[in-house]
Amino acid sequence: MSVILNVAAAILSCSTVTLETIEGDKYTGALTQLDHQHAVIKNAQDSATVDVEQVLRVVNEDSLAPNAEPQLTVWLIDGSILAATRFELQDDLAKIGLQGATIEIDSRHLQRVRFRKPVDTHPFDKSWDEILTRQHEGDVVVIRKSDQVLDYLEGVIGNITADEVGFSFDGDNFDVKRGKLEGLAFLTSRTEARQPVRVAHSADGSMWHAEDIRWSAGSLEMKLMCGAKIGLPESAIRSIDYAATRIVYLSSLEPYKQTVTPRISATALDDLTRRLIYNPGIDENLSGGRLSLFDKDNRQQWRYFDRGLALHSRTELVYRLPDKFSQLQGIVGLDPELRQRGQVRLFIEGDERVLLDQQFGANDAPLPINLDLSGVERLRILVDYGDDSDAADHLNLCEMRLTP
Repeated sequence: MSVILNVAAAILSCSTVTLETIEGDKYTGALTQLDHQHAVIKNAQDSATVDVEQVLRVVNEDSLAPNAEPQLTVWLIDGSILAATRFELQDDLAKIGLQGATIEIDSRHLQRVRFRKPVDTHPFDKSWDEILTRQHEGDVVVIRKSDQVLDYLEGVIGNITADEVGFSFDGDNFDVKRGKLEGLAFLTSRTEARQPVRVAHSADGSMWHAEDIRWSAGSLEMKLMCGAKIGLPESAIRSIDYAATRIVYLSSLEPYKQTVTPRISATALDDLTRRLIYNPGIDENLSGGRLSLFDKDNRQQWRYFDRGLALHSRTELVYRLPDKFSQLQGIVGLDPELRQRGQVRLFIEGDERVLLDQQFGANDAPLPINLDLSGVERLRILVDYGDDSDAADHLNLCEMRLTP
């Protein structure tokens, strides 16, 4: 009995999360484990273990709103952006106050600091960007000369307190009141930042570019792309995105060629009707609702998807593919909202080579897609008329994505 009670207590003490997989499946419950191999979700009925390579996103349903409004923004060299309540620097070690935690980061990981709330817009914004895009040979302090003008000095940034910034300029050391400064920029190596493996978002608006994330016992530990190691309470995290470098959804790409050819004469359709009926649905079906397909094991049930394309016959889309991707994956079928009507033929070609030629009828089960795109630069998708008219020819290409 005590073992059961302990397990129940552990589940209750964990935040409730929704975990979404690359295939579009969703699990909701307590996230009891997340590491470089597996995610484990438990609820009162059962548990699920998901290979982390299949995880798309984790959303913390119990993340807490910030208890203090961020007053400044800190950028790290790996692209992480922190909405901070406090920033101090002592002997090359920065102390940064965040929601629910104060973290320490070596100054070599710092890129810049702006003493302004993250959500603020200001006439200084353009001048601030212009100063930071210049090539500098030292650290930079950005000075508010007036209500409209910024200036800067290059030198060496020293210790930073809540009130002052130590600065060396032309061999002289002096302290600058923080109230006179718009911000700081640290001299860093100009090597290009690596793309993040995971991207975590905090409830306070911070964004973390991470190489590894582990979640257990009410806390989150991250190794950032810059090498810094960070610990935060789980309540501070709003979501973790695992698709940063692994996936590009077709619905997020703009085709360089799109041709829609209704079977009805084009002259018989006004432009508005043509767009409403025949134009592709992006992350929605052709009626403006959620993308769905029949469940492959039970046609009385539908599966719903958040991403994908809905295409009417006859529609042609041609894409130039980004580098690094070698697979096209997803699941395809006729829209179940049309009540077992419609018939289409789907062609998928890579550099004019046929990768798929498949007819879809009203009674056909959804078809999982996994096509080899190695070396392909041009992807063509054609949804053509079937043997019937084009009535109810609504093909849903759900979770269609490019993967390495």
